[in-house]
Amino acid sequence: MRKIAHTLGIAFMILGIIGSIALARTNGVTIDYDSYRVVGERSIFLTIVWFAAGIFGTAVGTVILFALSEILENQEMLYRRISAVEENVEQMCKEHKN
Repeated sequence: MRKIAHTLGIAFMILGIIGSIALARTNGVTIDYDSYRVVGERSIFLTIVWFAAGIFGTAVGTVILFALSEILENQEMLYRRISAVEENVEQMCKEHKN
């Protein structure tokens, strides 16, 4: 499960960066209407804002998935240690009974 969360974090990061670029490219244009035509002009400010908003959202999601991966890794490590201690206690109880 830990590896799945880590892999999803990486995929989310890559797709989020690509999506942020596409979002900035699409929505970073201001549209003006002349008398008979539509004129689109690139707004650097809007492009940067849309890109930054997309990257911020991607960063938050990626950090959450990486944190989940770390939590699951720690949980697996604790489970292994607890299982080892439990086995030792059971073994000591058997020796004590004999």
